Amino acid sequence: MASVFHLCCEAAQIKQNVITKYSELAESDKKLYFSAVAIQRTWRGYWVRKMIKNWHSKATTIQRFVRGWLVRLHLPERLKNYHYFLSTKYYNEKATKIQALWRGYCARKVGVSVKDILRQRHEIEMANKEMQNQMREAFEEMRASAWTETHQYVEKILMMLFERHHLLRTRTQEGVFSIHGSIELSCVERILRSFPLKDYMTQLHEANQKSTSQTLQGNKKTFDLNTTIKDKPYERLLLTRD
Repeated sequence: MASVFHLCCEAAQIKQNVITKYSELAESDKKLYFSAVAIQRTWRGYWVRKMIKNWHSKATTIQRFVRGWLVRLHLPERLKNYHYFLSTKYYNEKATKIQALWRGYCARKVGVSVKDILRQRHEIEMANKEMQNQMREAFEEMRASAWTETHQYVEKILMMLFERHHLLRTRTQEGVFSIHGSIELSCVERILRSFPLKDYMTQLHEANQKSTSQTLQGNKKTFDLNTTIKDKPYERLLLTRD
């Protein structure tokens, strides 16, 4: 009995062994399947790239032959046009040279003074430069005057707006320049709001205080001078009484 006991134990584990074997076989089949898919994918990519390369090579060959055929077809006409262009250019250059020589011969024959021509040309150039300078100066003066007038207008507008800063709307009351029925500031009110009124009032208050202190000091000095230098109005009465 003891000799077959291990067989009974193995018989009890047959089911588990079968499941394990099937799992191993399934895992092996899965690896085999994915390997086949990878091989097929690699082969298809190689085949497609090779086919596209073959198509490009054939298309390049066809294009090369077509371009060669077109060049041979239009070559006589292009050669004719190019020959006409070169001939025309050559004739024009020679005609220009002949005309220059003829004009020089005529000028020497008539007795035209080259120095006078150069002098007149120099005078014309100087007159043109002077005219350009005058026009440039005139435009600069016009531009400067226009800028000055524009600056003065802007200063006047800003001064008018600054004097009307009290017309700016409040949180509860609309102003004269407000957009009625809306809480947003109008364009004029935004300009008024951008003015540094607080700094201006602070500087104005400091200036007033400084002016007041200077006035008081001046009055005190005047009083001291009047009391120390000038004769008192009642001194004559005192001297007469003595």
